[in-house]
Amino acid sequence: MKNILIDEIDEEFFSNKDRGNNLIVNVSNLSTSNFDFTPCFIGTTNALEYSLPQRAQRRSYYVKNDKVFDTELKKKSVKAYTEVFEIINDTLFQDFVIRFAEKLADDNLSWKNYSLHSSTGLIDFLYWSREIFKEYFEIAQIEMPAWFPETRYDDTVENNQSLWRKLYEYNHQDFKVQKEKGVYLFKLKSLDSEEGQSNRFGTKILPSTKYLNALSQKCKNDNNSSDIIEIKIKEFHDWIGVPLPKELEHKKTILDFFKKKKSEK
Repeated sequence: MKNILIDEIDEEFFSNKDRGNNLIVNVSNLSTSNFDFTPCFIGTTNALEYSLPQRAQRRSYYVKNDKVFDTELKKKSVKAYTEVFEIINDTLFQDFVIRFAEKLADDNLSWKNYSLHSSTGLIDFLYWSREIFKEYFEIAQIEMPAWFPETRYDDTVENNQSLWRKLYEYNHQDFKVQKEKGVYLFKLKSLDSEEGQSNRFGTKILPSTKYLNALSQKCKNDNNSSDIIEIKIKEFHDWIGVPLPKELEHKKTILDFFKKKKSEK
């Protein structure tokens, strides 16, 4: 079994509404009914935007690295890389494989470890790998570096939050308040105005679809259409990390006082 490694996945893989979505979903579904080992599909991309339908998002793992290399340190980094490359061998890899094999053979170990940073209950599949590397730091008597990950990270959620946060902060007037229902009304199709001409053949994921896919389920109200969506105000602001506007904050009344007293009895 060989893994599929692709460097610089084209942006169309994400922007085309069928290509990446169909590949990820179909292969994932086939693997569940296949008792043979299934290879991983691992890739990097320089695409400006990462956007997949929710069913493909659930079957993917996305880690964002958009840090720009410091050009002033490039010469020093090349020198350090060359020095390490000249002395490196596979000793660490072999040791890791043996330690991991021992853990696989230990029936008392729990493999149901979940991500600490996920609200979706994602399995932390690298938990025991990190535990082995913690052992290495202890053996080498080196303090654990600040950048060492303590749990599984998935930047899909943060990416989606950032998408909606920027949209809200850029033009919050488009979010129409319905106080009696506690929701915003937002016209999704208004996002497609500039894409209509460039998407004559309907192959691209429209911005309205991209934003709908990115919005957390807990923010969506039940009464939604493909044109105008109802967004729960409190849940939405909690999700994007932007405080509620003062005019929407709940003002305490004498009725709230009596409700609180009643609940305390």
